Amino acid sequence: MMRYAITGATGKLGHGILTELMTLVAAKDIIAIVRNVEKAQTILPAGIEIRQGDYTQASAMTTALTDVDRLLFVSSQPGGAVSREQQHLNVVQAAKNAGIQWIGYTSFPDANHATTPLALDHQATEAAILAAGLPHSFLRNNWYLENELG
Repeated sequence: MMRYAITGATGKLGHGILTELMTLVAAKDIIAIVRNVEKAQTILPAGIEIRQGDYTQASAMTTALTDVDRLLFVSSQPGGAVSREQQHLNVVQAAKNAGIQWIGYTSFPDANHATTPLALDHQATEAAILAAGLPHSFLRNNWYLENELG
């Protein structure tokens, strides 16, 4: 049995990916990693496991990722009390500690060559994933159109 987890599962991207994943694998094989379990219980589909995991708490994130085979790591928003870079490093360390077999990371377009300051946290995260030796895919999609709708 393969277990899949998605971080940020209550956000627009995470929720959309979770919904699509449910068309491909059984709900019992999907784990939603969220900060707010109560919120998740009201908006996420029934049948999936919901686990509390906060990017700012590395040990709790390790616990949340226990028995997960494949992880989709949705990048966090910058500007929090804990830097996005540190949040991401916490998740990467937790993934390594939990024995994740593969990690997909929502990075930045052309992150390994980008010179914009917006790419720096993503470059650090990709470097940490590489240094951790985790099999991975870096998802370097362009800016999401929904960010421009406002």
